[in-house]
Amino acid sequence: MSWDRADRDKALWWHIRQAQTCPSCGTHPDEWADDPWAFEAAPTHCRGCEVRAQADEDFEKHRKEYRRGTSIQLRRPPPAEEA
Repeated sequence: MSWDRADRDKALWWHIRQAQTCPSCGTHPDEWADDPWAFEAAPTHCRGCEVRAQADEDFEKHRKEYRRGTSIQLRRPPPAEEA
């Protein structure tokens, strides 16, 4: 890589910080260090999660039709064919 040392150090520290961030809630321990009530839990809605949850339910009903290792992913549909 042709990055200077400062940029490499920043990238390395960013990688380390990301590795220490909770994959479930997305917070880093430093964010809680000074205030144990730094965040509050609040319900939020994501249309993507809603679509995926429905696909997961349908997938479970028909699990035997799929090979092991199959998972549900969100992707854009192919463009509609013009008539």
